[in-house]
Amino acid sequence: MFAVDLFYLVIMKVGLVESFIYGGRFIFMIPIILAWLYQSLNINFRSYLLFIIAGLTLVVLGNNLVRMLDFVEMAKKIYP
Repeated sequence: MFAVDLFYLVIMKVGLVESFIYGGRFIFMIPIILAWLYQSLNINFRSYLLFIIAGLTLVVLGNNLVRMLDFVEMAKKIYP
């Protein structure tokens, strides 16, 4: 996939805005890399990785909830 993006940027000469559009598919690589890391670790370290991933998931969910509530409050003020 990286080679495809390099082809877009270098050969096709697309701009910076298009690289942001086409570069979003790399976010799907993060769960695959974490799954590979989880399988390759010893059983002792798997529990640590599980707690780290669970903690990060809770942080992301909490942040999304707070931002969503802020957005709803802003929308209520602007569009009553």
